[in-house]
Amino acid sequence: MLRTGMALGRWLVIITRFFHPMVVADRMGWFGAYEWIVRANPDVTIADASALEGAMRTSTAAVLFTCGTMTGHSVHADFFAARPSAMDNTVWGRGRYYGKVNAEESANLVFQRVIEAGHATLWYGAPGACRVGNNIPPGTTNRGIVHHHRHCTRHVGGQHGKEVAAWVRERARTPLAECTAMLETHGVRPLFSWGTLDKVGQRRWKRLACEDEFARDAAQAACPSAAARPTIKVLVWNRINGYLNWLEAPTLRAAKCKCSTECIFVNRRDELATADGVVMHAATHHKDPPLFPPKRATRDQKYALVSLEQPGYVPRLADRAYLSKFDYVMTYDLDTTIPMLTIPQMYNASRYFERGKPWELRRDAVAVFVSNCRNAGASKRLAFLEKLSKVYPVHSYGRCLHNRDAKQREGEERGAFKRRILGDYKFALAMENAVVKDYVSEKVFDALLAGALPLYDGAPRVGRLLPDSGAILRTADFPDASALAATLRRLAAGPEPEHFRWRAREDRAPAFQRVLDMSAHKYTALCRVCARLQADKKAR
Repeated sequence: MLRTGMALGRWLVIITRFFHPMVVADRMGWFGAYEWIVRANPDVTIADASALEGAMRTSTAAVLFTCGTMTGHSVHADFFAARPSAMDNTVWGRGRYYGKVNAEESANLVFQRVIEAGHATLWYGAPGACRVGNNIPPGTTNRGIVHHHRHCTRHVGGQHGKEVAAWVRERARTPLAECTAMLETHGVRPLFSWGTLDKVGQRRWKRLACEDEFARDAAQAACPSAAARPTIKVLVWNRINGYLNWLEAPTLRAAKCKCSTECIFVNRRDELATADGVVMHAATHHKDPPLFPPKRATRDQKYALVSLEQPGYVPRLADRAYLSKFDYVMTYDLDTTIPMLTIPQMYNASRYFERGKPWELRRDAVAVFVSNCRNAGASKRLAFLEKLSKVYPVHSYGRCLHNRDAKQREGEERGAFKRRILGDYKFALAMENAVVKDYVSEKVFDALLAGALPLYDGAPRVGRLLPDSGAILRTADFPDASALAATLRRLAAGPEPEHFRWRAREDRAPAFQRVLDMSAHKYTALCRVCARLQADKKAR
């Protein structure tokens, strides 16, 4: 509990018993608006903040208490103050003590970089238990910070302490806190996956309207910059199914704070009257259109339709009469109002220009990750793959023609796992399910990131989306699989092919970054919608 005010920029104080909310807060994007993060157990009292304030006014990146009761000197997890950039929040929970997850050992990993660099202020805590200050009187060796397991009212005392304790208990019962706990404990991805949340928990999630709670919290949070920007509000009318994360809190916050406009996305239909635009998602496999609002709230309100699938999955995309009802159409088609890439948010353009394993050390084979063997035109790809495998080594890690196994590392995402495997090969299959105008999946981008030469068949204009039009080998340029195999053998036996010369042209990175920012899975997708609405506003 904080008893004295401080003016050191924006603070975020997290009062919590365990370290898990640190992970949640990082994932939710809450840290970005603050200069300092103060983490404290509920029974930690900042009785005298002068020492802490003095340390934070220096160039230090973190103020940490340490103790010597664990392996070597450990960082206290019950209290610390740190700049967001000083923490590696991906390693909370990975510290172990005698085989069990340990908060202090995890804190060692979180702050290891700044401690080794000498950018952290280290204070030694109470002897014995690894606890800040313990029962040491305020103002002595505890630097005015006291931790007592019996409740903070023992140190704060009186009516004020009771009021604070009541506030903590009440705050723990808010819908946002309960939703956050379910998200963190069960790995829920709002609007996408329930994770391990059971049916009872799912019903509770819906009753609390957790998606609305996260959206409202992100929309209300202040941005770190006070620069005036025009505000644009967009209402997402129906549930966006699939992989789009437009209503996840980190995306909402980034859009609000980083776009050229104050770009606010909401999903409460009672905000229709104040929305500049209304986005509707064309649901996959559904023949019926999404329900329209009863009428446009204003004459200038814009309707937008979004879909990342091809017409084979979304029949309405081939219905011209239906599409004519929208002011904006947002698909993979480069000729639509706001074209969007289907690739997930992976890395910035600069990562594509980095060199991985040398060409001569890579495996002379084609790496394949394909699990859709028949649907949506994929049977043609499978037939080609069968022919190629008879004349050149093909290592298939997917379900189709599977002949290789590999295990994901603990905590490794599927995409990272795939790119790690591709990084050992000279060639990677990057054929789309079917040849559809401008439909480009993540396959070719995964191969480029991994440093493998993509064998591509798909969108005719794919070259407009790559760092260089010659960065791929088009299978359609060869009369058959045997001719392609002969070229692969020639390239594999020689030095790094000319297809990789673009990596020496890092001046192309800015242009390629603009392409990557077209990803529908990045907050910049929301920025582009708001920017178009703002441009149309100014034009009126």
